[in-house]
Amino acid sequence: MMFNDDNIIGNPSYSKELLKALIPLKKRWFSQASLTGLKNVENVELLAKSGCNALLIGFESLSKPNLIRSQKYQNDPAEYREIIRTLHRFGIAICGSFIFGFDEDDPSVFEETVSFAIQTKLFTAIFMILTPYPGTAFYHRVKNEGRLVQDRWWLLEKPEDFSPTSSNEDGHGGTSGGLEKGLERLQFVPFHLETVSLELLSHPGQPIRLLPFSVDAAPVHEEKDPGGQTKVQMKQ
Repeated sequence: MMFNDDNIIGNPSYSKELLKALIPLKKRWFSQASLTGLKNVENVELLAKSGCNALLIGFESLSKPNLIRSQKYQNDPAEYREIIRTLHRFGIAICGSFIFGFDEDDPSVFEETVSFAIQTKLFTAIFMILTPYPGTAFYHRVKNEGRLVQDRWWLLEKPEDFSPTSSNEDGHGGTSGGLEKGLERLQFVPFHLETVSLELLSHPGQPIRLLPFSVDAAPVHEEKDPGGQTKVQMKQ
């Protein structure tokens, strides 16, 4: 069962009432949640008791400056790993969402993000390009900076295949072509079964059902760094 809610625990008092009411129903469900509420272990425990066995979480970026400029102050990369470990401890799988094309991004962002997803044993991940939607502050900023390559990009025949912005004055943020190429190489993240948290799979109260799509077709080469962490090298 899925709750179509951008943040299932966004309203603390209502969400607690909802989650407690779900416990006796013994349903298994999936939704989305902000990192703000997931910093509280009691919230995570209640999510698990209510039957939540997976959450979509918008991590967005591993760069704090990117997040601050985007005014997503609730996200702190320094806290990501602990939050993920807590969710796994309570048997909740994670679908992580990430965005490429921020001003602090450079070509290394693709491999760094995939390595993070594998190291933290995310169940799956979604990668997207930062997009200047009309009427937003970001749209007006890149337009004023002369970085809006295609002003009315949403009228293109296939706007989803086009990145309408170019890099900033320092060469970061990616180029319209570089972002698409980088994203194409990340169509499938190499989440083999052994990369999923063993703690998650063995959790007694949360049986995990593998999702019906390919999870082992990524064009990458995996290797271990000196500290034993999994790193990946994108294949060209």
